[in-house]
Amino acid sequence: MPLTDYRTLGRSGLAVSPMALGTMTFGTRRWGSADDAEARTVFDAYVDAGGNFVDTADVYAGGRSEELVGRFVTERGLRDRMVLATKFGFGGADPGNPNAGGNGRKHVRRALEGSLRRLGTEALSRYAAGAVVNGSLKLYPGQWSPVKSTRDAADSTAAPSPVWG
Repeated sequence: MPLTDYRTLGRSGLAVSPMALGTMTFGTRRWGSADDAEARTVFDAYVDAGGNFVDTADVYAGGRSEELVGRFVTERGLRDRMVLATKFGFGGADPGNPNAGGNGRKHVRRALEGSLRRLGTEALSRYAAGAVVNGSLKLYPGQWSPVKSTRDAADSTAAPSPVWG
């Protein structure tokens, strides 16, 4: 299937490749990406084949994945062509601090600002919470957040919206 066989992503109006480039391995040797050059080779092959939909998360390689994706997109001048998707809510940056992660207004805003900075962009195409199980967001063992609360928190942080689509 050609990556240029674009289709609409849900009801967003965004035209995306039929397969997204997942970048969980970017920036971390233990998951297969030995160095930045190897991640760049994978990114370039995807884009050169017509791909335009990249998925990452603030937790991937401690944010390094977002940094690499942002650098690669900027260096090739692709920002208006690419659909950038990232995720938040995992926490872990400050173990033992119950407010270091989650899906409340404080962390949604802090995570969004961090992702925008690492990706080197003013806006995202898609922004998602970590995991949804039975109508609640599961962040890590013992921590749950209702989807509506997270949606409300995300809506309240966007003025003007740094999330397109």
